[in-house]
Amino acid sequence: MWTYPNRWVAGSLSFGAAPLGMLYLGRGYLALAYVPLVLIAGLAEYLLTTKGWDFPLTLLVCALAALHAFLLTASTAREGRRWYARWYGLCLIVAAVILSFGSLRAFVAEPFRVPGLSMAPFLPRGAYVVVAKHGFGKYAAYGLPIARRPVSAVLALGDVVVVESPDAPGTKYTRRVAGLPGDHVEY
Repeated sequence: MWTYPNRWVAGSLSFGAAPLGMLYLGRGYLALAYVPLVLIAGLAEYLLTTKGWDFPLTLLVCALAALHAFLLTASTAREGRRWYARWYGLCLIVAAVILSFGSLRAFVAEPFRVPGLSMAPFLPRGAYVVVAKHGFGKYAAYGLPIARRPVSAVLALGDVVVVESPDAPGTKYTRRVAGLPGDHVEY
């Protein structure tokens, strides 16, 4: 019979998402400590990768978190577990995180990758741009449309925008505003 919390579940959860594994163990302070640690490791790994170094720093942090959770399980008492250490608390936390990230991506900002050289040298191929979505009318996240509103944002000449191709839905282009309504553009 398994004792609760189970060390294999704690280790697996910590390997996949270190803060979630610590919450499973009822160690909220460790969950809060692992959030910036994982973010810093991911940022450092990204920066090292752009400099030519290939070191799996995030994987190392996840493995250490799994080992930490595995070892902590022995000292975690079965009685008196907090709500966030139970299955329904973990499900609620995961749902809240997914909902908040989905809402941020749908209504506030969304990252896009520049696929070609049409914006070079200002935006090289493969560069990421974060697009502000408030006021531009089409609210969607991960390809799922959520809402459509009239455009209320004011564009200026020279602004960089991401537009969807009318011929191929799902294909997005990064372009610079060259003309506004009423302007005559020649090239």
